Amino acid sequence: MYLAFHNPAAERFQSVAETIQNGTHAHPPVDPLVPAVNVLHEELQEVILGARTQLSMLRSQGNDLYTRSEPEIPTTPARDDEPTVSILPINGDSQDATMLDFSDAILGKSEEQIKQALNAAGFNVNEEQADNHVEL
Repeated sequence: MYLAFHNPAAERFQSVAETIQNGTHAHPPVDPLVPAVNVLHEELQEVILGARTQLSMLRSQGNDLYTRSEPEIPTTPARDDEPTVSILPINGDSQDATMLDFSDAILGKSEEQIKQALNAAGFNVNEEQADNHVEL
């Protein structure tokens, strides 16, 4: 069984709610989400415009590089006081090729140099500690 009560306040509320919902209310409440979404939309449009501008500039630079007949190779001017050195293999029949002997080149530090460096850094290195070395 359904009991209907006559409540004028409830009927007024129902009427106002329906007019707000269908958009015919004289003074509808302001939705705070709509202005926030509009601001976000404007900011996103600015980001999209900036990205399009950057892509356009990059595209034109790429087209310029691609359509150029000869690529520009940056070169450093050779100085007369420095010899020309190449890391490429040198043919033995070349007259201007000079062979350098690097057999006496030192590629590391001696034990004494290492001890001096460690002592200078604050580590006391002596013979007793070297004898007590234990692998972990």
